[in-house]
Amino acid sequence: MWFFGRKKKDLDTEDKQITLMDQESKVEENVSLLRQERDEGSVEKLNSDVNDTIKRVAKDDLKQLKLLEKGRCPECGWRAEQFLYTSICGHCGWSKRITPDIGKVIIHLDDKRKVECDKAFDVRDGIILCLQDDVITHEIMRKALAYIEYIWTEEEIKKIRQKKAEELSPLCNWCFKPIQDHNRMVTHYIALGLDQERFSFCSEDCAVSFEKQYPTRVHRNCYERDCNDCDNCRKKYDTSKEKAHVPGQV
Repeated sequence: MWFFGRKKKDLDTEDKQITLMDQESKVEENVSLLRQERDEGSVEKLNSDVNDTIKRVAKDDLKQLKLLEKGRCPECGWRAEQFLYTSICGHCGWSKRITPDIGKVIIHLDDKRKVECDKAFDVRDGIILCLQDDVITHEIMRKALAYIEYIWTEEEIKKIRQKKAEELSPLCNWCFKPIQDHNRMVTHYIALGLDQERFSFCSEDCAVSFEKQYPTRVHRNCYERDCNDCDNCRKKYDTSKEKAHVPGQV
């Protein structure tokens, strides 16, 4: 979607029953009509087509998740910039935006009016859907849009920042103890295979021990090389950006 993205949440059984009640009755009606025509083969083929579609979509979804997991753009495969609630590919322009879970979205119209809602989605036919309490309250034509404002709560921002800090401060990759002192932490970006990986250590001693255990290839020399000046592997991390936030990184 061009403007908006949203975290996927599984509906519980009761919500599914309410949401799909009308669709289920239509499915039963159509299946009944097919069976009245004694065309059981059509019903079986229909079920097979549905299952094939679900498998194909699931495969595509898994592929996208794996690419994002590796820091790659799911559209073109280039490295995507990862921010707190946004992923952006500077190569092809693909982006994924997430609206606040606790905060709200304010849609400013070109006539100076504004519409507040919990979630907003840019859907087909140039329409933006606004939802409040899980109910669509407004349909807005994209051409009437001035700009979108995201209202984030301090609680939500603090939560995601803490999560990111935990990701940047994992267990030591040599002694597997929690990294307590960030001033002593050493981080290496090396590629033992085709992809760049991040390894963090609680001290220089653990980093040196790791280097002796896992020497890199002669032509690569990851331990001494700046990732930004090297193109020998597929990059997952922007080391220049992360170095500014991780004391002790080499």
